[in-house]
Amino acid sequence: MGSCAAECPAPNTDCSGVCTNTDTDPAHCGACGTTCAAGEFCSAGSCTPECPAPNTDCSGVCTNTDIDPAHCGACGTTCAMDEACVVGECTPLDLGFDGTTGDTWEMVGTSPVRGLQSWVPRGQTHMYAASGTTVHRWSLATQTWETIADAPNSFGSFAAPTLSGGAIWGITMPSVSRWDIAGSSWTTPRTDVMGSNTSAQNATDRAGRIWSYNGSNQLVRYDPSTDTLEYFPTGVSATTQTRVVYDPTTDSIFFGGAFSTPLYRWDIATSTLDSSLAALPETNLSDAMCSDHSGHIYAALGCGGSTVWQYDIEADSWSQIPDYPTDHGCNTSCSVHEDGWLYMTDLGGQPMYRLPLF
Repeated sequence: MGSCAAECPAPNTDCSGVCTNTDTDPAHCGACGTTCAAGEFCSAGSCTPECPAPNTDCSGVCTNTDIDPAHCGACGTTCAMDEACVVGECTPLDLGFDGTTGDTWEMVGTSPVRGLQSWVPRGQTHMYAASGTTVHRWSLATQTWETIADAPNSFGSFAAPTLSGGAIWGITMPSVSRWDIAGSSWTTPRTDVMGSNTSAQNATDRAGRIWSYNGSNQLVRYDPSTDTLEYFPTGVSATTQTRVVYDPTTDSIFFGGAFSTPLYRWDIATSTLDSSLAALPETNLSDAMCSDHSGHIYAALGCGGSTVWQYDIEADSWSQIPDYPTDHGCNTSCSVHEDGWLYMTDLGGQPMYRLPLF
């Protein structure tokens, strides 16, 4: 479904009034006006005679129909501006959570590892968690954990995987790791990610691109459909175990380093940093931060204690939600499932709890 817009939104480029993706458009391949020859495809900004798997030829556009909102699930199926393409289905970006939570946390098992996948789209059957090369997944139906094959590259002690296009991903400098859910196998699409590994969290934006943070104080973005890496210097130093989440209501990445006070917002369309957000109500951010994709961020603050907080993006304000049932320590992680639950756990071997979201 088309819509009029005042600007050409990222990752597209304005080519003389045509808003297009130069990574995939054969009429503007790599740059405006660069046209591929008849029979060639535009892949990762270069003309090529073949459309490499897992992409699909959509009338000369070589794209991944699992994540491309212009060709979602099939060529020509276009998602609305307020939808993302998630595993080949157009899914609402704003899930309608109004910030209200339940009053009581419910224990739902024991987590074998920390590093919960911070966002689980509606309809997904599992939530993944990682620590080092060990990866587990939680069945939302049976409420049990199972171990999958070890990752080929370490996620670090406090990282978290993310979902995009039927696969679980992690940018774990210097590698990009991919778990094919249907094929139950790992691959390493890239081994040249710049910067040191900081055990950063991974997040997925509307276009299915993976975001993380490296030790050179850069946001790192990987596009699975074009196999391209981009780096965005932030000027933010002294971040470690950086928590990274995506908010579709502002099309922004929010991030902050564990054990540091500020929370930052990166505007994807303009590639600009906002460092003027409301101060954290406690001394620092722990390892738990996740987004409900409806304009709210949840975080466990302080190193120890039981307080959990909600950040309202539009109001730029923090408010406390029901206390965690135990001392959440410094190494908590959290996940929002679109079916209406906030999950949180501490180190591996500790209880995992969930709180209703409305």
